[in-house]
Amino acid sequence: MDIMQSGEAEFQFDHRHIKAILLDMLLAAMDTTASTAEWILTELLRLHPAVPLFFHEAMEDCVVDDLHIQKETRIIINCYAIHMDPNVWPDPEKFFPERFVGSSIDFRGRELQLLPFGSG
Repeated sequence: MDIMQSGEAEFQFDHRHIKAILLDMLLAAMDTTASTAEWILTELLRLHPAVPLFFHEAMEDCVVDDLHIQKETRIIINCYAIHMDPNVWPDPEKFFPERFVGSSIDFRGRELQLLPFGSG
């Protein structure tokens, strides 16, 4: 503020400019923190799903990998095995939250490679 009042600054600025800069810095810090927390939470849920096994019932006849599943057949899904599949996740046993940077994968069960709470 002393520089502003002395007139030695190369450009003019006032309290509004300082407030705007501080607000930008605050919002940037919150966004970064929120993104980092989301990556860590998602990685924790991948490594330690809330429900490692869950049950589904086939609503209609279907074929999965050449296996015929009849209507009303109950199946068990091992999402822990999916989360530890090296074909889906590089270094699956490693805690690496950065794997979700720029990823559209969410933990709501829409992405079949990440099912900490089940799907459907």
